Amino acid sequence: MEKEQVPPQYSPPQGGYPQQGFQQQGFPPQGFQQQGYPQQGFPQQGFPPPQYGQPGMPQNPNYVFSTTTMVTPNGTGRPMGNPPPDYMGWSIFNLIFGVLFSYIGICVAYIALTNSKQSRFFSQIGDEVMAHSHSQNARNANIGATALNLIGAGAAIGIIVYYTSVLNSLNY
Repeated sequence: MEKEQVPPQYSPPQGGYPQQGFQQQGFPPQGFQQQGYPQQGFPQQGFPPPQYGQPGMPQNPNYVFSTTTMVTPNGTGRPMGNPPPDYMGWSIFNLIFGVLFSYIGICVAYIALTNSKQSRFFSQIGDEVMAHSHSQNARNANIGATALNLIGAGAAIGIIVYYTSVLNSLNY
């Protein structure tokens, strides 16, 4: 028979930090400088010491600073003065009306709402061409959604009237 092996007794660590002279596995020894990276305050061999005034700003007076200007498609770099209508209210109305009454125009109303949001976004960043395009798409989708919602609501009302008249005729 084999003899059972007993695991060694657990001893909790003393303190929380390694003691002097104790080397943890996986860490370089104290005073070790990793190759390829200079220590703080000492230049790397083979390269001149850094000549910096402010952090990130060279002391060279001939240094050219560059500026970035945001150019939008309308060429002004600022939002438009008179943006096209985004038809957001009409889109929300069509979506809610479609959910409550007809279910037929919901998909088209969602397309209209998406185009309305895009039209508003492009108006805010100053892109006149895209804002106008999405505004027209939102308008056309809202016209289609309104027509489908009215057809669906009319059909629902017609079905309700028909079945109530049939039920009333059966009772007499």
